[in-house]
Amino acid sequence: MDQAAFAVWIQDFLESERILPVADGAETFVQALKADEDSALNVVLRRIYIVHDHIFVLVSYFWFALWSLVFGVGIDGQIAISVLSGTLAIGVLAWLPVQFARNAGKADKIWAAWTAVAIFGFGVGNGYLNVFSAMGVHNAGLLGLAIALVVTQNWLWKFQANEVPGLQARAIVIIMVAQTAAFYAHYTVVFLLPVATGMAIILTPGRSRVAKGRAVIAYGVAGLVSAVPFFLLIAIAQPAADNDLGAGARLIWILTREGYELADLARRVARWWMTMSDLASPAGLLLGIGGCVLLMVREKAVLPICLLAAHFFAGLILPGFNQYNRTGSYAVMVLCLGAGWFSMSIVRDVIVGWRNGACRKAGLAGLFLAVALTVHGIQEFGQIAQPKRVNAWRSQFLSEGDTHRFVGQLQALIPENSLFMVWNYELWHIVRSLSSKLRAHSRHMRPFESYVREHAAGRLALYMQEHGMDLPREVPIFLLVPRPVAAKAQDLATSVFGFNGLALREIVDLKPVKTLVWRHGAVVPKNFDLYVIP
Repeated sequence: MDQAAFAVWIQDFLESERILPVADGAETFVQALKADEDSALNVVLRRIYIVHDHIFVLVSYFWFALWSLVFGVGIDGQIAISVLSGTLAIGVLAWLPVQFARNAGKADKIWAAWTAVAIFGFGVGNGYLNVFSAMGVHNAGLLGLAIALVVTQNWLWKFQANEVPGLQARAIVIIMVAQTAAFYAHYTVVFLLPVATGMAIILTPGRSRVAKGRAVIAYGVAGLVSAVPFFLLIAIAQPAADNDLGAGARLIWILTREGYELADLARRVARWWMTMSDLASPAGLLLGIGGCVLLMVREKAVLPICLLAAHFFAGLILPGFNQYNRTGSYAVMVLCLGAGWFSMSIVRDVIVGWRNGACRKAGLAGLFLAVALTVHGIQEFGQIAQPKRVNAWRSQFLSEGDTHRFVGQLQALIPENSLFMVWNYELWHIVRSLSSKLRAHSRHMRPFESYVREHAAGRLALYMQEHGMDLPREVPIFLLVPRPVAAKAQDLATSVFGFNGLALREIVDLKPVKTLVWRHGAVVPKNFDLYVIP
């Protein structure tokens, strides 16, 4: 549903009629902004006003919106942009070895280029990332993190070489521009990059404790400044009607989704290792961690291993972080960096060792790499050939085709010049993201559940007025509800559309149209009943 909700947000933005709201009579700008849902500014701000943490995907939002002008606003275009973003993220990380060798000789530059190819190969050859590349906004988050990693690591090298002091304003600004863009590309980065950067500053060799302390303080202050838009949003935003959408509720969910017992902590440690082995392959995990350690030892590049450590500890400390089918990508990307670096380092050491007569050591190292790459390749290429073997997304593959069939049935049943309303936001986002026709028939509307909630609270009329929703009386209304709600659908429709609600009908006569079956994310299908109010 998350990807569908993000796609609909972009579609509504690009299909809006104007940029700024138009005031009606004595309306203030704020009142017009709330009511004019044909304005692009309303579309952008309405979502983050209700779902506070969506402010941390604004960079990705405008990135997708910009590329939608090329690829289109449909779900196929959104997937293409997602794949592009994920591929660019791997490409940016693959560029890091080139940074190592920019002042080196020709031979080192050639090895750096081959190392970049190896890193890119590990990334695009990863079965999990291959599937994940189509999964939407997280891939823009990966791109933001990759850019921030390269920029920050370059600063850390200069900091280590005493080329920049810890409090140099220009350096901090450059870092924070890159990191702030990453923070607002996806909120997952907020839980990883600040911790990793702080650790990297502390672990950077060659500087005094005082210099490191000043750098950490300067970075912390800059980080707080970058969070000012979020703090302002929390200060001015009203509590969301759905209490699960507010910043406080979301943070509580992240911190308390599971328990903190010692036994549970041990289970999380094991789960991280087992999950990363599944996502990157056991050999890929070994090569990735080994490569990040080697980067720290040989190249003094401490940020990659610190990012892996931050990801590991986030999985332990933040129970809500355990959605590894999504958050695991941020570690797998860094593991691909380490694996590519480690593999090419072994190849180079084998060649040098063989030339210097250390044939036994070179042979053993070469054998280790050959076995590791073979084991890794068997898993990854098997998953690329058969994506349904990727455990993290198996249920989505089971439901993908059925969702398109389900939406196709709905399109055929909903005529022109009618209104279409579904029960809840999950269904609303999925249906609207896949069908421009159904999106048009439900524009300026909300899920039926929202009208029921506002009517029960005695504020339905105010709700309609605040959001500028004026539903036409002369068109049929199609209503799709899940089977458990069907028994009370007539009563709910009467309360919302009848005399005591929106007064769209004198008599609300709910007529059944068809029962539809939908399998989404689970083996057990869901039954939905489609009704029409003539």
